[in-house]
Amino acid sequence: MQSILEDFELQSEVLCESFDSSAKALVVIGYQRIYTSAASTTFGVGMVEEISQEYFRRQLRWMKINVDVLSEEDLRYCLAQPRAFPPRGVLLTFDGGYRAAFDLAYPVLKDEELPALFFIPGWLCVERRLGWWDLASYLVNGTGLAAVEWDGAQFPLNNGSQRTVLIDALRERFMSLQEAQTRSLLEDLARRLGTAMPPAKLQDDELMTFDQLREMAAGGMNIGAHPNSQRMLATPRPELQKKELIQSKRILEDQLGKRVRSLAYPVGFRDGFGANPGQLARESGYELAFSFHTGFNTHDGIDPYDIRRCFKHEPFDTFTESILYPHRAFGRCSPA
Repeated sequence: MQSILEDFELQSEVLCESFDSSAKALVVIGYQRIYTSAASTTFGVGMVEEISQEYFRRQLRWMKINVDVLSEEDLRYCLAQPRAFPPRGVLLTFDGGYRAAFDLAYPVLKDEELPALFFIPGWLCVERRLGWWDLASYLVNGTGLAAVEWDGAQFPLNNGSQRTVLIDALRERFMSLQEAQTRSLLEDLARRLGTAMPPAKLQDDELMTFDQLREMAAGGMNIGAHPNSQRMLATPRPELQKKELIQSKRILEDQLGKRVRSLAYPVGFRDGFGANPGQLARESGYELAFSFHTGFNTHDGIDPYDIRRCFKHEPFDTFTESILYPHRAFGRCSPA
């Protein structure tokens, strides 16, 4: 039986031969949680993307041979030049500030000598508490109830698929709320499910420390910002939005002693910042801003304040196709 590495090396050779170098594009890959041999946390289950460390290593080894993995500095240089991206340009990004990114992803990136850009919610690292997306998932997956009534509907909870339906409904509801409202809604959800909120120590253990962020920055990783509250920001006044963006940036710069140039929009969507997200990001001192508008980026069509990302991780051939043939995988790339 062929090993994973042998299979990967064979597929790499085939894909290299068939790659169409005329289709130049930048593909930005988004990651959130990395686990070991099996999912090791109930936080974020059903809310965030998860892949194993072994599979992540397989992806990196394939990319190291087949594509040009860019750093934040490389991307800034490419955008400043009147020319196209490298024929196979890829940028790796991580969201959330999870400890697993330091424990599991960073060592693999170091081993393979590849860069990545980590988007960190500064206030969560200061206050050592998880966001609503992790807490809601924890409460739903930790309940012993067979069903729950929530928001005027009845949700059965007998298996993982049924719990995912409730988690999806929670995501849609929470994404439209202010942070204070998410806290009260979480408390109500905990009462209905009969599940206690996770203790502070458990939440603290899930997040990276600033010492770990400094170690990654010294090790060649780039650090960007997530808005502190990670909430949709279409409703607050623009001056409050801008204040939050500036504070997110300042927290990280004060802790790291390095300039923070990149931003990930709240909940991933550019329209979470209302009509002029790029203007707010630019005025707040950012040079690049990333959304979850799934797709790829062309040099003549890219907006530095709406850089598209994708999460096509599995199966492996779909992942590789999204990089080598983005026009085929995503269709025509047009402005949102």
